[in-house]
Amino acid sequence: MDKHEKQLWDIAEADHSEWRRLVEDNQELQAEIRDVCARYRLPVSMAEWCEIDLSDESNKDLMTQLPKDIVELEKKYRIPAKFHQTLWNRVVHNNNWPIITEGGQPVFHFGEIGSSEEGKVRLEITPETVVDNPLVLEAICRWQRQNYEPCPQPQPMKGNPRKKDWRPVVEWHKRHPEVTQDQIARLLYVNSVTVRRKLSEFDNL
Repeated sequence: MDKHEKQLWDIAEADHSEWRRLVEDNQELQAEIRDVCARYRLPVSMAEWCEIDLSDESNKDLMTQLPKDIVELEKKYRIPAKFHQTLWNRVVHNNNWPIITEGGQPVFHFGEIGSSEEGKVRLEITPETVVDNPLVLEAICRWQRQNYEPCPQPQPMKGNPRKKDWRPVVEWHKRHPEVTQDQIARLLYVNSVTVRRKLSEFDNL
């Protein structure tokens, strides 16, 4: 384990210790969790949760009131937002493991299934993100590479549609300098020589 891996490992260990101190060892909170579980007939397994008919009126509180009750516990006992998913798992599934935190990494938000954001991943830098750690920077760069806008095709020029306007490609390349000209050629399905020649015409853009 190198020093950068150890830095993230130490952060994860600190998160685990904090969880134990704030939640597992807090008897008052544990009593309130038991009350919540009794109120909603919890815990249930993940498979049982997935089979619950949330459109049934008798299960309405599971979608409306239960999340509010969990947020109230977080506020009352000053549980950081990074432990929200872990606390949810503790209440709903009686599962303390794994401790779900970012451990120095950025937060990745996945688009909700069925929404306009489905399939999209949003990255959030938080005060706990260790941005000077090379492993974290690589994760951020990998997310950028996977999510940047596609390279546009050269567009027909106004007044002379037989000629192509390469400015959209040039502008995109300036926003994504890490993409090589050979890679752009593969993205556009054109010859690398053509890409280099066309981009060189805009060196002073």
